[in-house]
Amino acid sequence: MSTFQYCTVIALAAVAAGCGETNAGEELATSVDVTALDRSVAPCEDFYAFACGGWVKKHPLPDDASVDARFFEPFYAEARILSQIIEDNLNGIHRADDPEGALVANFYTSCMDAPGASTAARAQLQTLLQPVNDVTSTQDLPRAVARLRELGAPVLFSFYVDVDPVDSRRRLATMDQGGFSLPDREYYVNPEHAPTLERYRSHILTLSQELAPGATVDPDAVLRIETALARASLDRATWSDPIVTYNRTTRADFLASVPEFGWEDFWFEAGVGGFTELNVTVPSFFDALGTLLAEEPLEDVKSYLRWQLIETLAGFTHQAVLDEEFDFHARLFYGQQEAQPRWWTCYLDTVDRMGHALARPYVARHFGEESRSKAQDVLRKVRSAFRKRLEGSAWLDVSTRTEAFAKLDEVNESIGYPDTWKSYAGLGIGPGSYLDNQNRLTRDAYRSNSASLEAPVGQGLWAMPPIEVNAYYSPAGNRMVFPAGILQLPFFALSASPASNFGGIGTVMGHELTHGFDDQGRHFDGTGRLRDWWTAPVEERFLTRTQCLVDQYSDYQPLPGEHIDGELTLGENIADLGGLRVSYEAFRAMAEAEGEAQSTLADFDAKQEFFLAFAQIWCENRRPDLLRVDLLTDPHSPAKFRVNGTLSNLPAFADAFQCSAGDKMLRAETCEVW
Repeated sequence: MSTFQYCTVIALAAVAAGCGETNAGEELATSVDVTALDRSVAPCEDFYAFACGGWVKKHPLPDDASVDARFFEPFYAEARILSQIIEDNLNGIHRADDPEGALVANFYTSCMDAPGASTAARAQLQTLLQPVNDVTSTQDLPRAVARLRELGAPVLFSFYVDVDPVDSRRRLATMDQGGFSLPDREYYVNPEHAPTLERYRSHILTLSQELAPGATVDPDAVLRIETALARASLDRATWSDPIVTYNRTTRADFLASVPEFGWEDFWFEAGVGGFTELNVTVPSFFDALGTLLAEEPLEDVKSYLRWQLIETLAGFTHQAVLDEEFDFHARLFYGQQEAQPRWWTCYLDTVDRMGHALARPYVARHFGEESRSKAQDVLRKVRSAFRKRLEGSAWLDVSTRTEAFAKLDEVNESIGYPDTWKSYAGLGIGPGSYLDNQNRLTRDAYRSNSASLEAPVGQGLWAMPPIEVNAYYSPAGNRMVFPAGILQLPFFALSASPASNFGGIGTVMGHELTHGFDDQGRHFDGTGRLRDWWTAPVEERFLTRTQCLVDQYSDYQPLPGEHIDGELTLGENIADLGGLRVSYEAFRAMAEAEGEAQSTLADFDAKQEFFLAFAQIWCENRRPDLLRVDLLTDPHSPAKFRVNGTLSNLPAFADAFQCSAGDKMLRAETCEVW
C-alpha cells in the first residue's frame, strides 16, 4: 500500500487562507484577486468576464479535470491539513482529538489497494447478487429489492423516512420515484440522446461480463425497464414542488393501489415498523410501476436488478472496471480526458464517506471560537437586513408580512460544527476490502434512516460534514447550516475587510436565508410545517415577481442553442438575488452605523470591492459536456449567469460601477422578489 501523497494538493492550493485566529492590528485582507481581472472588458458590459477573465485564462483545465473553480480554493487549502491528519494515522500517530483516525486510515488503505483485487471483487459481487439469483417468483422480489436498496442500488423506486411536511413533529415513511441510472429522465425520453443509450447498452455488457461472468444481464431488458421508469417520473422542476409531491395516504390504500408488489415484505425487510400512513410523492409513478411489474417477465426484472447492483458497486472494485467506469461516466458525460491519480480519488472518497471523523481534529486544531463569533455577527446583520426587506416590501399585506416575520424569527442557525458528532465506531471499517467498507457505511446510513421512523424529531446530525465547503437551508427544520469549511477565503476571514466578508460569506448567508422564502421554502411556516400562510393576492404578486426571473434565465444560452431551465433554477435564482441584495444592504447599514469602510484595493472603492468579492467566488472553467449535464440536472444556474443575471437586477451595482441605460449589466426591467 503506497503512503499518502499530498504534494499535488499543496500545489493546487493557490491560497493558503484559513479560518484561524488573527493578530490584533493585522492589516485588513480581501478576497478580491486583482490578477483575476480582465480589464479589457467593461464591467458594465460583462461583469463576470471583467471580474474573472484573468482567472479563467490562468486556470486551463488539465486532462484529469472537468471543472476548476475559485470556489475550490478553501477545499484545496483544507486538503493540506486533512491529508496530514490521514498521513499521521497511516503512520500510527493517533491524537486525542482524533478518536476515529484509525478508521479513517483503514478506509483510505482499503481504497488504495482495491484496484488490484479483481478476483476478490468478482467473488464478493457473486455473493451480493445471490438474493437476486434466489428469486423464483414475484413473491420473492420484495425481499431481494430491500437487500439491494440496503447496498445503495436505486432499484425500481426510492424509499426513505423523512419529516412529515405538514407535521414537523413526526416522521413519515416516503415512497418516491427512482430506478434508472443515467443522470436524468431526458436521456431516456428524448430521441436526441439515442447515441448515449447505445453507449449505455455496451457499458452494461462490458461491466456485467467483467464483474459477473455467467450471470444473465440482458441490456435490452435493462433499457426497457429503466425507460419505462423514466417516462413515469416527473421532470425535475415539477418533482421539486413540495405541494405536488405531498400525497399522504394510508398504508391500506397504498397496498390496494399497487397490489403487484409485496410491499409488506419489503417494509419488513427494510426495517420499518407498523406505520399507518405514508407519503407517496408521485402516485402516477407507482401506478406505472405496478403495470410494469405485471407485464415484465420475471427473468428480465432479475436482469435489471443484477445490473443495478453491478453499476452501484462497480466504482469500488478493480482496475479494468474502473477504466470502463471512467470512460462511460467521466469521459462521456463530463468531458474529462484522463482519470485522476488513485491517491487523490481515495482522498476525495475518504472525505466524502468519513468526513465527520476527519472534521473533528480539523475543527479542534484549525477553527477558533473567534471565527465562529465573527461569522455569527455577519449573519446577525444579514438577518436584520432581511427583516428590513420584509418591512419595506409594499407588495406584502399585513397578514402575510406578520407570518413572514414569525418565520424569520424562528429560523435556526448552526455555524462551524455540530453539537453532536457522527460516529463510525462499531461498523467494522478495516484495511481489507474497500467494497466491504463501502457496503458497511451504506447499510448503516440506510438502517439508521429506517430506524428513525420511530425516533423523535430533532435537529439531529448535520446533512454534511463541517469540513464541506458549502452551506444549506432545510425547510422542514427551518434551519441554516454554515460549516467551518466555507468559513475561509474567498468567503470569509477574521482579517478580511467588511466588503470582502459581506461580498463573500454574507451573500451565502443571505442566499440560504432567502431559501426559506423562495418558490419552495415559502410553502413552509416557521415551525417547518407545509402550510399555506399567504393570502391569495400576495401569492399572485409573488408568482408574477418570480415569473420575471423564470423568463430572464430561460432566455440565457450558456451553449449555442442550449438554454437554462428557468423553472428548474428558479429557487436558486431567487436565493442568489435575495442573498446578494440583503448582504449588500447589511454591508451598507454597517457602514452607516460604524463609519464608511475604506477599500483594501487601490483602484476600487468599498462598494465595488463588495461586488468584486461576490463575483470572484464564481470564477470557473467547466467543460461543455459537463455543462450540458448541468443544464438538465442542476438547480443552480451556470456561474457566469449567477453573476451577471443577479447583478443586472441590482440598481446598487449599476450605481457602484456607473452603468447607464443600454449597458448589458443594467436590465431595462429589473426583477425583484425579495
